[in-house]
Amino acid sequence: MQNTSVPGNADERTAYLLYCLLTHKDFVKLSELADQLYVSTQTLSAVIKRVEAMLEYYHIQIQRKPYYGIRAEGSEFDKRCCLIRNFSSDGETFRRTFRVDDVKLRRIFNTLMSTLPLHQVRLTEVSLQNLAIYVYLSLQRAEQGFGIEQMPDNVAEISSHKEYAAAQAIYSILCADEKDHPSLREEELCYAAVYIAGRRNVGAVRGNFVISEKTDSLVVEMLENIYTTFQIDLRDNLSLRMMLNQHLQPLDIRLRYGIPVENPILQDIKREYFFAYTIADQTVVTLREHYQCAIPESEVGWLALIFQMAVESRHAIARLNILIICASGSASSHLLLSRIKRAFPAYIAKAEVCTIFELEHRDLGGIDYIFTTVPIPFPVGVPILEIHDFIQHYELQNIKKVLQRQHMQFLQQFYQERFFFTGISGPTKEEALQQLCAHIRQNCPDLPGGFYESVLKRESLGPTDYGNMVAIPHPYEIMTRDNVVAVAVLDKPILWNTNTVQLVVLVSLSADENPYVPSFYNVTSQFVMSETAVPALFGFPLMLNFKIIIPFVCSNALSGVIAYIAMSLGLVAVPTGLIQLPWTMPVILSGFMVTQSISGAVLQIVQLVVATLFWLPFMRSADREIYEAEKAAEAAAKEG
Repeated sequence: MQNTSVPGNADERTAYLLYCLLTHKDFVKLSELADQLYVSTQTLSAVIKRVEAMLEYYHIQIQRKPYYGIRAEGSEFDKRCCLIRNFSSDGETFRRTFRVDDVKLRRIFNTLMSTLPLHQVRLTEVSLQNLAIYVYLSLQRAEQGFGIEQMPDNVAEISSHKEYAAAQAIYSILCADEKDHPSLREEELCYAAVYIAGRRNVGAVRGNFVISEKTDSLVVEMLENIYTTFQIDLRDNLSLRMMLNQHLQPLDIRLRYGIPVENPILQDIKREYFFAYTIADQTVVTLREHYQCAIPESEVGWLALIFQMAVESRHAIARLNILIICASGSASSHLLLSRIKRAFPAYIAKAEVCTIFELEHRDLGGIDYIFTTVPIPFPVGVPILEIHDFIQHYELQNIKKVLQRQHMQFLQQFYQERFFFTGISGPTKEEALQQLCAHIRQNCPDLPGGFYESVLKRESLGPTDYGNMVAIPHPYEIMTRDNVVAVAVLDKPILWNTNTVQLVVLVSLSADENPYVPSFYNVTSQFVMSETAVPALFGFPLMLNFKIIIPFVCSNALSGVIAYIAMSLGLVAVPTGLIQLPWTMPVILSGFMVTQSISGAVLQIVQLVVATLFWLPFMRSADREIYEAEKAAEAAAKEG
């Protein structure tokens, strides 16, 4: 790497080692690496583990040989994809790492811009940039003796595609521009064609798009998986089916050859389209079983955008029917009706007016709410909201709250108080899930056998931790007669798959198709993806625990009283205020420095002892409660 500065943190050391392994053919001694990084062998081992995990995705292994060191073993194409993915996040990093000749890179860009349209290959701006980097790197690596020497498996199929013709034209122009540059091997052209095919935008290509039976069968499996898991039938959505077929064409190439794809809006997709992301994440189970490889989160995010369009097209907003009672006459009634309909178009399906006299004999079937300007002296069996003839602003707000509350009542079909749990203390996700499933069984006696095993099977096929300390596991298949949504706050955060988790929302949907499933996931996502709501959930139990808040408040007050008495009696020197210490100054030392006397240090020792003794009985009581809860959970787990 051109940057000769010593790597100063874990990320820089990881990048340095990754680059070193991918650009050396021979073994690299561990002692030399430790000297270059200025770290101990123990720290170097941690860096190697991190690099090993990064290389694994690209099918590259670290080979270890005693007295020789380590080296990276894998195909040259996989090494190039790994280099591009990890060193081309921004132009400056790429230029610094590979000592880029800007004139040569600009020539490559111009060649791509002029050649690709001639072969009807269209790329997005990001894909075009990555292709330019690949071409530059392939030429550089070939010059350095890192050429590709093995043909891909389906070379006959590749050579018949227009991407191969485009690759031939591109490299012919570039090699002709440099007289001393040797012509590239056929293997290089084949893999360049593979890279182009994995990056191209299928939907934007002119001409016929032929769907293969193999790809369409995989799409059908994905849609069937969605139906069996969520009871949402997208199988007859022809538009969705065609979009998935188009998307799977380049995706198939990327997964088979390990070509990375960026997704800069991944976190936005998770936050804004959480249900669509959940659907896409479930279809990854089908893709993983088919390709026998892990599916990157970036790919899941792009699939989620396709499913979001399908969900929006089928999801109708449940609107309410309103009856308005007004005593001021027909004109004022219709004015009131008009204003309410204008104020709440998203909530109201139908709104009608009638008098108090007509109400007694009116059929109220299908009416969700009655808005009235006069008291109703007889029972009607429909919720009533009293308003004024000339409706005020605050009344509009009240109406909106009522409509929103009615609009969210579907959540009662999913969330039930008996399925909210605390005291889950398993140190691993398997133990935590076992305890949670045991708690569910206690509150749901007809829970089918093998429920816990089905949840673990789904976990083995793909991660269910979505970040923000939240995991949303679910069974591999539908198992419960009714909707069961169990919410558990773990005593301590645990490592789930790749993220730390403390809030678990286990979802088991019923076999009956429910139009509110998308709304349930969307509402749930607003909470679980909130960067303020979830941490507050973990913090509030301590502050709202009466046994803990007493010593928390009183111990500080007691320490203040002790200091006041000691200084009033002249036992401790009074601080002059001339010395200002940072809040990070350790206890005892700060007491000595602020009073310029050993008596200040003694005072803090006394305060510390008294505060500890004051906290002790409260903490013993809390510990006893936790211990009893753990024993109960263990007993329940054994019974389950």
